Amino acid sequence: MGRQLYIYVGGKREGPYEVAEVREMLESEELDFDDFCQPVGSARRRRLSEIFEVVPGEEEDDQDEDWEDEGEGSESEGEDDFEDDAKDLPPPPGRLLYSGHPSMLNYPFSLLAAVGCGVGGYLLGPQSLWYFIIGSALAVGAVCFILVDRGTRQYVVTPRRVEVIWGLVVKSSNEVLIRDVRAINVRRAGLRGFLGVGTVEFSSVGDAVDVAFENIPRPQRVKRLVRALQDGEEES
Repeated sequence: MGRQLYIYVGGKREGPYEVAEVREMLESEELDFDDFCQPVGSARRRRLSEIFEVVPGEEEDDQDEDWEDEGEGSESEGEDDFEDDAKDLPPPPGRLLYSGHPSMLNYPFSLLAAVGCGVGGYLLGPQSLWYFIIGSALAVGAVCFILVDRGTRQYVVTPRRVEVIWGLVVKSSNEVLIRDVRAINVRRAGLRGFLGVGTVEFSSVGDAVDVAFENIPRPQRVKRLVRALQDGEEES
């Protein structure tokens, strides 16, 4: 049996729980990383963030406040083993391992329009200020279109799932669990493919594509990342 610990929620002590059980409660957000715990046999309380890996983006509090003594006495032996048990568990499922958007090369006509309008406005500017203003406005508009359109699509890989999120104000998403992925296809074509841009397709059943990361740079890197996650699940 692995190390166990008590959990303090709302001032009440619950447990004891196994390390794996605590990890599951963190993943399901039943517990927060700022909650306190107490290893069985120890007289000291500590935050869960000290033992379990915190999802990036969550700030840690001052370390001086992370410890609370319940009374006199030293820590019992074996607490290092408890931390080792926690570190051996997989990372939190919400941690971003990859986050990307379509490549800028996915917008060749808009890029050409931005460059052409900018250069044209600059060259014709000495003849009339309006040429410069119109050319600059069109170039800025083309660049803004690219940035906004790229921002409406986000591709995410976490330790548990691959997901595509789309939408400007109202967001929609489609995902498939890492363990359910049966096939990963990488498609590259034309000049963009030659320049390292491609589409990664994830399928869970048959030939149907469940999630596709369209026109992203270095698609093979994403494929290797997901395969490594699958291999890690098989070994655990």
